[in-house]
Amino acid sequence: MEDKPDEGDIGARLAQAPAVYEMPATTEEPIMKGQICHVEIPADDLESLQKFYGGIFEWDFKKMPGDIEYYGIDQGDEKVMAGMIARQDPGHTPMFYVCVESIDAAVSKATDKGATVIVPKTAVMGMGWYAVALDPQKNLFGFWESDEKAA
Repeated sequence: MEDKPDEGDIGARLAQAPAVYEMPATTEEPIMKGQICHVEIPADDLESLQKFYGGIFEWDFKKMPGDIEYYGIDQGDEKVMAGMIARQDPGHTPMFYVCVESIDAAVSKATDKGATVIVPKTAVMGMGWYAVALDPQKNLFGFWESDEKAA
């Protein structure tokens, strides 16, 4: 059985990885409360995994700005709602982000129910806010609040 990193390792990885992906700041149709709005897929070999998913689902990949190896996944619409990132550590697994009206309220509710905040509310300039937590069974999940005024 493979050893998984503890919460500190996960938090350190996430804290060092700047949020450079495009999350939906606005959409033609409002995102429903509680809807999964972004998925992040880690890869040991970005090129081969991009070929794998591109060959199956006809996805295209766009390098996002910044120093980190992060690619937005174009699924055929105008919104990039998924991304692929170079795996940061052996415990780096796929993660989802849920859209919320208020990140502060959602994080507070999650911690009241037993979640542990790993990355506190963090701005993605001009797009919104995100935070990352562990659920009571140690699964990572994220929160996303769209806000074009985030800085």
